[in-house]
Amino acid sequence: MRQLIVRRLLQTLPMLFFVSVVCFAMIKLAPGDPVLSFVTPNMHADDIERIRHNLGLDKPAYIQYLIWIKEILQGNFGYSLVNHQPVLDQILERLPATAGLMGSAI
Repeated sequence: MRQLIVRRLLQTLPMLFFVSVVCFAMIKLAPGDPVLSFVTPNMHADDIERIRHNLGLDKPAYIQYLIWIKEILQGNFGYSLVNHQPVLDQILERLPATAGLMGSAI
């Protein structure tokens, strides 16, 4: 039984890595520039570059991925530009309904 659990956990790690890479790629390949959501008409180019630097968008994609994974593992899912609140708060708010649906599906 112990070997089965260890084997399943070891099989799960590559799948988690693959899913995280696909999710990150989908975020990166989304159309548009995320910095444009912060830009106002009277901003200078150096202000836009400062925003890009603060968001880490001036770094290579693999560094951005590692930072993204580190933040997720620390429980920092970011800030929603649509709802203007932390993403973790939105997840926790919807978790009871999601758990109820999962329970009824099982």
